Formats: sequence, structure tokens, C-alpha cells
Amino acid sequence: MEWKRKRNRRRNPLLREAFKMMKAFREEMPHCLFITNRTALLQNLPQNSVCAEIGVFNGSFSKEILNISKPSKLHLIDCWEHQDQNIYHCGHNKTNKEFEKVYKQVCQTFSQYKQVQIHKEMSINAAKNFNNEYFDWIYVDGNHSYECVKADLLAYEPKVKAGGTICGHDYANHSLAIDHHYGVIRAVNEFCEERGWNIVSLTDQPFPSYTLKKYKDIP
Repeated sequence: MEWKRKRNRRRNPLLREAFKMMKAFREEMPHCLFITNRTALLQNLPQNSVCAEIGVFNGSFSKEILNISKPSKLHLIDCWEHQDQNIYHCGHNKTNKEFEKVYKQVCQTFSQYKQVQIHKEMSINAAKNFNNEYFDWIYVDGNHSYECVKADLLAYEPKVKAGGTICGHDYANHSLAIDHHYGVIRAVNEFCEERGWNIVSLTDQPFPSYTLKKYKDIP
């Protein structure tokens, strides 16, 4: 991979940290499958599925989901509104005026896709709109604080079908993740331990995506 080349790591301290992080993950999780990137992750998920992306922003990854996974139904869930900086530290935390422009653009972009439904509300509230065991898989990429990631995982777990999959973004603990107060690793690890899920794959990237399966559903 381009980011793993030694000359790139010498030039970029974050890449050096990310390389060490991924090396540590490989040692800590010997049974985990390490895949190239999010494109490969989507290729491993079933097509013609009912799925959701939690945390959409401008819809760039939503397009990849449509093109690669070809879902029968894709729910795009995002509040598209400014949040307290003490709660949401991400650079995507825009003003409400800026978010409104992004939201309108997303609506325009996906208006041609009948299988796409957009939900402009907090993810925890949106979860109440779905029946239990509705989704084949979900992708969690909203607020990355520990509290919010854990809340999303717990809220959407019963909405995923038996044998289904939970995925998410930014399973990272390097300095940039720490600076942005990411709590993804803690939230995911606690959720797996408490609810009987296991990390079955990670993307080999500076900001890895994870895939979770129930222990009983792992071959």
C-alpha cells in the first residue's frame, strides 16, 4: 500500500504512527482478517441488502456503497446540524448554515436513486423508526466520541438481522485520533465484550474500518 511505503512514513509522522498501530493490531488480533481498504470491505458484504450508513456528511462513501454493494435499500442517517464542540470534535462539525448546504446537496445527489431514503435526525432517534432485525448490515461513522459510538452500537444492534454485520469507521488510537477525542476503540471493544460480538476484519489504513460479527455466526 502507498501509505505504508518507508519513504512516505519518513515524511509523515502520522503515517509512522499508523503503521505502528496496525502492526500492534495484527499482534493483538491474530484471527482478524486485514483487508486493503473500505472498497474491499464493501466487496465482502452481500449485495442486494438492506443497509444503513450512520454519519453521511457529503455522501461520498454513500456513493461507494451504491456502486459496490448495490443495496436494495440504503438508509442515509445524519442530523446535518452543528453540535457542541465539547461533544463533537471532528472537522466536519460545520455551522448550521454550512450543514444545510451539504444536506441539500446530498438530497439532490441521491434523489435519482429510489432505493435511497434520507433521515435528517440524530442517529439514536432514527433507530426508533426501524423494526428489529431489519438491516442486513450497518456502517457506523457518526460522532466518534466514546459515548456516541457506544450509544449507536447499542441502539442499532437489535435492528440488525440474525447473522448480520455491524461495520464502522476510525478504529484508531494514534495522536490525531486522540487529539479529536476519538473513543471508537474503547466503545467497540466494550460492545464486543458485553454483547458477544467479535472484530472479524480491519482495513489496513491510517483510519481503519472494522467489521463485527456475533460469535455464533463466525465459521
